[in-house]
Amino acid sequence: MPFTGNAVQLIMFSTLKNWVLAASPNAQLLDDVGNIVKSFTLTSDMVEYYQTGATVIFSIRIRDETNESYSFSRVVVLGQNPEGGSPIIVIDHTLDQTYSKSPDKILEVYVYTGIQDVI
Repeated sequence: MPFTGNAVQLIMFSTLKNWVLAASPNAQLLDDVGNIVKSFTLTSDMVEYYQTGATVIFSIRIRDETNESYSFSRVVVLGQNPEGGSPIIVIDHTLDQTYSKSPDKILEVYVYTGIQDVI
């Protein structure tokens, strides 16, 4: 019996999570011209996936408690083969507007992406 779409999604997202965790840094915030304004190394609890119906959702959480100040309009998540090689872009998400973090604020960014009925 062949794999179902749901099984393939779960296997794929498990592998994708391992690739994201293997890259360092593995998340970047970019400004409107593509300059990296802040890089992050995500932990296992910040990279998750779960199934809802026929869709598997890949969730990334970025948190910055520093007293830095910056503006960003794009979120990039990187991955790398755990056995070596160059990093690749896994998620490249342009936001609808530019967001700013001030020194007295905590930044919390959530990125969700999913895939439906792979097979």
